Amino acid sequence: MSDARALGQRLREAREAKELSLADVEQATRIRLKYVEALEQGDYTSMTPVQAQGFLRNYARFLGLDLELLLRKNGSSISIKRACELTHNMYQVRITLPASRQKRTITLALSDEQKLLLAALN
Repeated sequence: MSDARALGQRLREAREAKELSLADVEQATRIRLKYVEALEQGDYTSMTPVQAQGFLRNYARFLGLDLELLLRKNGSSISIKRACELTHNMYQVRITLPASRQKRTITLALSDEQKLLLAALN
């Protein structure tokens, strides 16, 4: 079982132990039902990495769980943000815009070939 699925199962078990329905969670946390279901299934593909990270933190907090502790107990060696980014195949790239010389961070979805090229450049 993947880290994301194990985490989702733990969230579901905690919700069920408190005898809360998915609708109860949606109302209390203001996280839409489809996202709560996705979190419990360990499927972050329906949300951005930032949404997934925030939803996981809020949902765990609502259930009275320490998300970082849960990740360590599940043997996860990666952070929530990294797990969400890996799920989405998204990577952040820091660039400097020539005209303004301002540094910006952008998020890109990369193909396998693009990832190999980026790795070769680093």
